[in-house]
Amino acid sequence: MLKEEIPKCSFEIPIQAGVALTDRRIAAVLDNQGENISEKNRKYCELTALYWIWKHGKAGYLGLSHYRRRFDISEEMAAKLLDSDIDVVVTVLNVKGVKQQYCSDHMEMDWNICMKTVVELFPQYRDAAAKIEKGNYYYAYNMLIARREILDQYCEWLFPILFQCEKEIGERDDPYQERYIGFLAERLMTIFLERHRKEYKLAIAKKHFIMDR
Repeated sequence: MLKEEIPKCSFEIPIQAGVALTDRRIAAVLDNQGENISEKNRKYCELTALYWIWKHGKAGYLGLSHYRRRFDISEEMAAKLLDSDIDVVVTVLNVKGVKQQYCSDHMEMDWNICMKTVVELFPQYRDAAAKIEKGNYYYAYNMLIARREILDQYCEWLFPILFQCEKEIGERDDPYQERYIGFLAERLMTIFLERHRKEYKLAIAKKHFIMDR
């Protein structure tokens, strides 16, 4: 339950994530329909919804936000996006150091395995990874809006890395740290966009955070 109710914008379609793990239904679109990874939700968090959107979404722009974290984008701004040269919309979080902050809040071993996996599977991303892990910002919360072809390219890059990390890292007893795939993916999106920064035009949007009751 949330402290405030924000009306859904016309361009937002609710999707329920982790449907495979519960009998409760709270949305018309479910992430366990068709090709999906819904059963991985405890590790992958909102990425089970992103995977479903990647495999089943049809719009020219596709993206993801959260029930508690919403892009602060009006109907008018969204309409202008369709006629603009903007390729990707993200929200940014400033930190003292990307790797430093991750290892302070989570497991350093997971970070090291993830960076090793990036270089092994996609060596052309080595320089972007090295730059971002020493940087002081990342595009947070796995929130993005992107042109269809860019989201395809991103997910084709992202999920093989995450599947390999999951295979190597395995299970966590702590339910919070068990969400390591979702946490790693936030930083991976920044690495991906850094690698393609000369190709894509990015826009930074504010986010609205909704508190629990």
